[in-house]
Amino acid sequence: DDDSEDETPSPKKKRKVALSKKKKVKLLSWQSVRQHRNALQHSTLAILKVPSIPARTMKRILQHIPTNILPHVSNPLRFADFCTRAYDAGGVTSLLALHSLFILMTQHGLEYPKFYMSLYNL
Repeated sequence: DDDSEDETPSPKKKRKVALSKKKKVKLLSWQSVRQHRNALQHSTLAILKVPSIPARTMKRILQHIPTNILPHVSNPLRFADFCTRAYDAGGVTSLLALHSLFILMTQHGLEYPKFYMSLYNL
């Protein structure tokens, strides 16, 4: 008969069947990268809401945000308010906040219309 098909599946079909039979392993909450990113974001934002952060601590925070925080959080734009307030403070704090704002604008789509005017005034 011309209608008969070969019962052995091709190697490609075998791989597809094997992949489809694999069960998704449910990760525990402490194993999830997404959960860790959210926890880092939540805890850092909570620290940044402290009203009286000493100037020395503020400078250290602003040094670490662009390299150690923004690349690892789930929503970096949540840090825009803190960075703009630090930028508006003036002095060395503004220069340190500039790096974070630049990353937020170039990599995450932050729109800061008066940025260049305030940069020239710095």
